[in-house]
Amino acid sequence: MTPADDPSSPVGDIDAFPHSIASFDPTDASVLLWARTEVGDRVRWTVAHDAELTDVVASGEVAVDLDRDHTAVVTVDELQSATEYHFAFEVEGRRSTVGRTRTLPAGPTERARLAVVSCANLARAPLTVYRAMAAIPDLDVVVHLGDYIYEDDGAKGDIPVDPPRYLVTLDDYRRRYRQARADADLQALHERYPFVTIWDDHDVADNTWDDGAKSHDDEEMGPWPDRLAAATRARQEWLPIRLRDPDDEGLLWRSFALGDLAELVMLDTRLGGRDEALDSAGEGIDDPSRAILSPEQWEWATERIVDRSRRWSLVASQVPVSEMHLPMPDGLNLDRFLPEGYTVQDGIGVCTDQWDGYAAEQQRLSRVLGERGGGAVILSADVHSSWVFDGPFGPDGEPVAGELTGSSVSSTTMGGNLGRAGTKLGQHIAEHMDHVCWVDLHEHGFLVVDVTAERLRGEVWAVDPADGRARAQRLTAWDIGPGPGARWVETTAEDGGVDAEGDSDTTQKEPTADSQASIDDDLVQGPPAHGPRGADQQRPARPIALRVLKAALVAGAVIGLRPFLRAARQGAGAARSRR
Repeated sequence: MTPADDPSSPVGDIDAFPHSIASFDPTDASVLLWARTEVGDRVRWTVAHDAELTDVVASGEVAVDLDRDHTAVVTVDELQSATEYHFAFEVEGRRSTVGRTRTLPAGPTERARLAVVSCANLARAPLTVYRAMAAIPDLDVVVHLGDYIYEDDGAKGDIPVDPPRYLVTLDDYRRRYRQARADADLQALHERYPFVTIWDDHDVADNTWDDGAKSHDDEEMGPWPDRLAAATRARQEWLPIRLRDPDDEGLLWRSFALGDLAELVMLDTRLGGRDEALDSAGEGIDDPSRAILSPEQWEWATERIVDRSRRWSLVASQVPVSEMHLPMPDGLNLDRFLPEGYTVQDGIGVCTDQWDGYAAEQQRLSRVLGERGGGAVILSADVHSSWVFDGPFGPDGEPVAGELTGSSVSSTTMGGNLGRAGTKLGQHIAEHMDHVCWVDLHEHGFLVVDVTAERLRGEVWAVDPADGRARAQRLTAWDIGPGPGARWVETTAEDGGVDAEGDSDTTQKEPTADSQASIDDDLVQGPPAHGPRGADQQRPARPIALRVLKAALVAGAVIGLRPFLRAARQGAGAARSRR
């Protein structure tokens, strides 16, 4: 008997439901359930306490919206808080996989656990990170900070994308979502946990702002509003959220209460009021009129962040808030060697696409966090590397929050872009910045955020996407307390609370035996849907002479830059004095 013929099987009919099922935007009493099928025009849904779907708590029928890419979304209400549920869809007697979801806590709450992930470029590597995340137990929700899809033509990757061109039309974006959601690893995570999502630039176009994008050309791609509308509609079809305004599918900023313990504040720093980024040096970066959030979003965000009715405010930003200024040695022009989006101003390399490129707004957020008076942690992404920051800082030089920045699912890491010599130099400079507690530029992975009243623990987990059966490995764990001026303290997973006034221990520890202990082995399976990279997908080997030449250039660069490293450290001090 096949799974499709056996109604008790948790494995669904993949022909009827090729993109499986998913759940989104949980609250303490409700969740959104999602499915897609081309078999019929109505589906029946069931929610139960058990995986066999015998202890049913809610059920019904919902239409399949043919005009919304054959998707069906149902809002299930009147559920119990902090409770695990199982659910499935059925169409013409054919059932989907049985998924699992969870409502958020309500009232007195001792603990909450989130995973944070971003940046899944289908062309660059398999999505193994998602499967490894699904094996992490006891999560309340997965927070996806954007770049769920990439809009480019995949020419710089090894895995073909559909369609094999830049996304412009509604059909283009839909096809890319279909390809992503056909991936077994991404399906495994959606079947396991509810998602809370926000978009970033590649969900629409590279370096997007409200009125355009760096990679958009009206003459070649048509009017920007039409492209943005297509991307926005496809996103809501495939990643539904609880809209603030039913008539505006692009208004994505919202928040989620985790009982009386914490509030997850989802900022939209990409299309929620952003002005165009400045990619060249000169006046403008410090212009107080330049915005990254709209006035309406600022009013809402300020109210949510300063609200002290909960112990913690978890502020989700697609891009890092903390300064990622790279001090440049005096007399050495490294502008053309910096990553894309960086520019040199007053001897400092600044990424204009992050909050660093909107200095007045960055300072404004610091003031709002300072007004809260402790208990704030920023969760960010976008830079394809992992960071633990003290700060941002108040006018007295004390941190008003801590920040955790997560790496990518499959997009090339910062280290992969910089190369070996560039990564070594970048790591060296970052480790000599006072507000950087820990950094890794090489590994793919995700964050786990574990919250209690006494401390918030941020864990950085790494996964090798090339290994279809990869287990996630915890690289480091840091605790921070809810008091004013709190700083990160490196810890182990077994440690208890943390002194809110404690100083950070910046010693990086080797992974311990417990770093893989909290893994559900039943979900560590593979290979992913893309499969292991075949011989026809390998990059062609470079000629030996070219490899020798590259090695010589790298060695020469390292030797040549050595005299400037001390100057770089001095530059870091100068950068802090200008903070």
